Amino acid sequence: MEAGALEDLLRQERFGDCTAAAEGWLQRGGLTVPQKALVFWALTRSLTRAQAGQEAIGPGELAVHFSRESGQYDLLGQALVHLASVCFDNRLHRRALLALEGYFHYYTLYGEARGLEGRVFHLIALCDQATGRPAKAVEYHQKAYRWHTGRGAEPQQVDWYRAALAWQYLQLGQTEPVNVLLRDSEAYLLLAPNDLDARVRLWNNRAYLCLLTGDHRGAIDIAIRAATLRGAAPGRKAQAFLILHYTAKAMGCARIALGIGVLAKVHATVARRVDVEEEVSRSMFQMQQQDRLPLVDELFQELSRISRQDSTGQCPASVE
Repeated sequence: MEAGALEDLLRQERFGDCTAAAEGWLQRGGLTVPQKALVFWALTRSLTRAQAGQEAIGPGELAVHFSRESGQYDLLGQALVHLASVCFDNRLHRRALLALEGYFHYYTLYGEARGLEGRVFHLIALCDQATGRPAKAVEYHQKAYRWHTGRGAEPQQVDWYRAALAWQYLQLGQTEPVNVLLRDSEAYLLLAPNDLDARVRLWNNRAYLCLLTGDHRGAIDIAIRAATLRGAAPGRKAQAFLILHYTAKAMGCARIALGIGVLAKVHATVARRVDVEEEVSRSMFQMQQQDRLPLVDELFQELSRISRQDSTGQCPASVE
């Protein structure tokens, strides 16, 4: 088997076969350093696509090591960015930032890997946000957006980064710069009306803007549209549920806020949106801690009542 066969398996989304083939090569031994770099590169991506979590980190680090040792600098740049993404998805934010710093350390040696710089800016922004540096996150979201607009990226890609920047501004409560970004996104949608993800991104940002400006009815109507749109990605639905959670919370509807918060968390988990998952978890925990919600007491009381009625200790609905 040649290394190109591993790439074919990845393209065919045969991740189990790719993992098995890569591990078989490594067990047999006899690989050159450049070959090891390619095999570990395929293995880490295969494990990532199979959602193997932290299992992908070790091969990712070895792909970085062997690509650097063999002087395959474009592969090194790709491996560093991929490693950073995997670390971020596993909440290892500082390790992700170290990998991104490594990307810039070897920047002058890259060819095609220089084209990843805009994505690197975006990942730095996500890490900064996750580590409690929202102002730095905005700075790097701006860099990512400007990098793509300045290099003639595809309009779809530009709008993706524009929406990410708008979302970050909204999370900081900065509504003024968002209006221009949303107008540009609306102009893009006129040219690409079938871009479903762009439409949901725009709705989410519009709903968030309504929430921040006190238009709760507008926030609810638009966010429900995004959350219920057939074909919308789970990550976008997670954002919509997050907005609905915050809106219900602002309106004093604690029971509704908690229920919708659970939906936001579930969708964020499925989409591997750790930022949304952590944000809604913090918000729900604060509600429970600060308000001592009656709902929580009711749950405890109901569970105690059921346990007294059923001597087996099982909920009646679960007994066959």
